[in-house]
Amino acid sequence: APDVGEAMSAEEARNLGALAEEPIFVAPELGRTAYYVGEPFVIRWNLNFRTGLQVRGAELRSLPKLEGLIAEALEDQVDGSLRKRIIGRQRYHTMLRAMHLATALAPGEVTLDPMTVRVSTGGGFRTRTSTVRSRPVKLQILPLPMEGRPRAFQDGNVGRLSLSASLRDSKGNDPQVVPLGARLLLEVQITGTGNMDGIKAPVLEGADHFDIQQLPSTADDDVSIGQDAPTGKRVFQYLLVPTAPGNLRVPKVQFAFFEPRRHMYRELSWGGRPIRVTGKLQEAASEMTALRGEDI
Repeated sequence: APDVGEAMSAEEARNLGALAEEPIFVAPELGRTAYYVGEPFVIRWNLNFRTGLQVRGAELRSLPKLEGLIAEALEDQVDGSLRKRIIGRQRYHTMLRAMHLATALAPGEVTLDPMTVRVSTGGGFRTRTSTVRSRPVKLQILPLPMEGRPRAFQDGNVGRLSLSASLRDSKGNDPQVVPLGARLLLEVQITGTGNMDGIKAPVLEGADHFDIQQLPSTADDDVSIGQDAPTGKRVFQYLLVPTAPGNLRVPKVQFAFFEPRRHMYRELSWGGRPIRVTGKLQEAASEMTALRGEDI
């Protein structure tokens, strides 16, 4: 096996210029040169070989330990397909051999340790087998800044995200006038790319005249692995029950997150719209007592 050599920086791993003289090598492919705490990212482990080199087999022998990262192997994403690329001034075939979804929980420097592939080249009676190992890669993990952190921010809310919400009554309509004690469903969708599985539920504000119950996660969640990170949507549902008559305002939805590519926090909100509640407190008291004990 060739000497693994000194560790590369993430920038060197991105352009691979230092490896362009090798006819065959293994290297990780990263979307960026640094990531933030709590930001999931995809690592692709590629076997790169000159277009004139005949590769007959590429057996994965060992995966990196990836200490300092929470890493999940994405075996179902590896199809062994080839793509062409130019590295330095040479033409290469690139074969995907492994993928990881990784997340760092603490700032500092982590090292992507080597991956080993057993490669067979040539043809006929001239087949040659060799072991190829990637060079270690040093990757910087950045802390989330304290400056500018919104009050509604919760750890884990990291990505490029958007928010939408809707309010429905028991018939599925957008209510304007409801009776006291009516059950309303507030549904909030967070969509985008980032730490989709780790997103915390949005915060509701201005709920003085509502009983609020957050419902369990629904089957409407839809998260998959995108090019560089998880992508999709998360659905959060709340049962709202007005506890007083009059002209009220639906609780406001507040959501804050950190957007790594812009290096800044963002705040999103919805609601606080008016709704009229009819009826009297005395008439609704028994209904409210029964509702609090009902299995939703």
